[in-house]
Amino acid sequence: MSIIYSHHHFILPFVIKGKFNINNKHWQEVRAVEELPYIKNSTIAYAYQRYFNKESLEIVIDNRELVKNYVYKNPENYQTYRISYYDDSNHLQYFDLDLDYLLIRHHPKLDAAFLIISAKNTQYAEIEQCQRINQYGRRIYNPFQTSDIGRYDFLEAPNDLELLTDKTSLPQHSGNLDTYKIMSAPLQILQDFTQLPEDRIFPEKKISNAQTWLDIIIDDRMFVHTFYESKELGPLIEQTGNSKELEKDQLKTLYNLAFIDNPGSPTCQSEKLLRSTLTQTIYSRWSDYHSLYLVTQHSFLYLSGSDNTPSFLIDYFNSEYLDLLLITLSQRVGLLQYSQKAGEKVSSKSRSILKLQEAFVTFKNQFLLPEVSAQEQAVDLYYYLQNNLYIEKYNNILNEQISSLKDITQTKTENNINSILLWYSIATIFLPLPIWDGKLNISLIIRLMILAVLFIAYYFLKSKKR
Repeated sequence: MSIIYSHHHFILPFVIKGKFNINNKHWQEVRAVEELPYIKNSTIAYAYQRYFNKESLEIVIDNRELVKNYVYKNPENYQTYRISYYDDSNHLQYFDLDLDYLLIRHHPKLDAAFLIISAKNTQYAEIEQCQRINQYGRRIYNPFQTSDIGRYDFLEAPNDLELLTDKTSLPQHSGNLDTYKIMSAPLQILQDFTQLPEDRIFPEKKISNAQTWLDIIIDDRMFVHTFYESKELGPLIEQTGNSKELEKDQLKTLYNLAFIDNPGSPTCQSEKLLRSTLTQTIYSRWSDYHSLYLVTQHSFLYLSGSDNTPSFLIDYFNSEYLDLLLITLSQRVGLLQYSQKAGEKVSSKSRSILKLQEAFVTFKNQFLLPEVSAQEQAVDLYYYLQNNLYIEKYNNILNEQISSLKDITQTKTENNINSILLWYSIATIFLPLPIWDGKLNISLIIRLMILAVLFIAYYFLKSKKR
């Protein structure tokens, strides 16, 4: 059995615009916990089903109105996840990872889904190599272009991401770094799953909602969920859990790992900010056992300073903790989706805003779970994930947005009602009701009809307010 130096999950959240039906022979829907590709044996399945509460399982596997999981059925077609990149000397290099599985988790009510690419590193033992796998393996496209033609050594993006059957061939220059172009692997997978043409997968310019297309949400980088194993990390992990004051170089190393920075060049150079940021990032409960968890808005990492990490710990991280992350990411995606909808409702009628508010409350009840598991470590890590993905902050902002929309429409309705009442008052002054004398009185009928119209208009606006 090969040694696994690191196990990487690259998670791509995306939204589905327009009508979408899944009918694809290459992808199989799985409907039971034991069928999920990361549940490797019955022992893990047994623990998993007792780890999460009922509400959590509803949005992971149990309720098809809320979630559907699709696994790629032909793993023999793709055996390698290749990451090719230019090194510091502008030479084309590559990492070949063993593809574990491809999974798409679709949340129909959110019009959103997650692509999960799971790959094992059995060749590259150095921690810097594992960092570069994450650094390059998460990119969907090149974020900026080089002004120095032919020089790609300082770019953050890879040359390409590919799915291979035969890895004997060497990588070639892809051209992805010269223009806006989606990396081959995510493009290929999403085209296979959706049967959409290339120009409907994350187009540079938005497309009319009359057509079906996919759009990026959250980030132009995939979220990274990774297990690292290296004895080099052992002393640092132990010291992290037991020392109040880490050295600045140690802080930089941890920041580098957590925030998927270029190895040796953390994007934070302030010691004060390094300390305060890592306080919210490091979970050191098991540091004496050379285990450390790091959580950021870009990543969820499990670092092991052992060269023989118990397999069940890796299995739990790759299953239960992966779903802790996916639940939290679904919350963030939902909040961003409803924020966008709220922005589109600024000039809408009160009835439309009420529907939005009802849908938002339903989403919160189904996805914004106060607790996903009674297990103490799950409670802790769920808090870290929600905190670093800004769930509470975004929820508070969105509550205020929707509440403000409702206040605006109520104010408009009340102004309309006040106008009707004004005319009603004027009518009662200038159209006094005569005493009934037993004879047909045309003037009386006309006056009563005007008052009736005003009365109906008043109650119509009153009902619109509700």
